Amino acid sequence: MAGQLKLSTHEMLELHEIIRGEVTCAKKIQANIGAVMDGDLKAFMQDSLEKKKGIINKYHDLYDQAVEQKTVEQ
Repeated sequence: MAGQLKLSTHEMLELHEIIRGEVTCAKKIQANIGAVMDGDLKAFMQDSLEKKKGIINKYHDLYDQAVEQKTVEQ
């Protein structure tokens, strides 16, 4: 079945940990962005935050696809 994601339980746990790390990083950026006075740094942080959100969404999609596949296999 081409195009289907097959992850072992261990790999799913690793992906979950990666997602948690990305979410933590995004929360830290978001919490600190208001305290930044430098315009360039603030713009960089906002850009980084948007990219993190995109990455998190992609990881969530992968995770959901893996969970769906595991459910179908059982």
